[in-house]
Amino acid sequence: MAYEMYSCGISISTYFLDPNNYTDIVRSGLCIAYLVVFILDLAEASHILLIILICATFYRGITYFSLFASTRYMVYLIKEVVIDMKAFLVILIYSTLGFAVLFMAMDVFDGNPKSFLEYMEMSYNLDLGNYDAFEDNVRRVMVVSATVISMVIMFNLLISILGDTFGRVQGEME
Repeated sequence: MAYEMYSCGISISTYFLDPNNYTDIVRSGLCIAYLVVFILDLAEASHILLIILICATFYRGITYFSLFASTRYMVYLIKEVVIDMKAFLVILIYSTLGFAVLFMAMDVFDGNPKSFLEYMEMSYNLDLGNYDAFEDNVRRVMVVSATVISMVIMFNLLISILGDTFGRVQGEME
């Protein structure tokens, strides 16, 4: 925290131009919040804060690999892939939600609904290619549809996005 304040004090106008400094500020705030919550013995909140803090620290740790010439390209490639995947992730999440709602609607009409999180888990597992055997033909058609849309089409789209990003980044590096 002291180093962040020192860096900001040296040149406040350039300090906030680097997005990594925002991550460092958030990490510092999370450390202080975690310390306070830990001292107050709020177990559930401390676990959540610790998980968020570890994720932010892991992200920042990956960015430190850009200091080395041998890993700088990979860090830049990861950053560009994440940026290019935003639209893909929106469509994937939407299709996952859509199939969860479809499965929920089928179970509501059958009279045995579950929680929405269970349907999301079922739909997410279908995205990954894991599914339970279904006994009726309507659910079998839904599983085949979800498999074709999520696994075949969406992940081939992801592979093409990754290939395009790789080619663009490699061209920029040359």
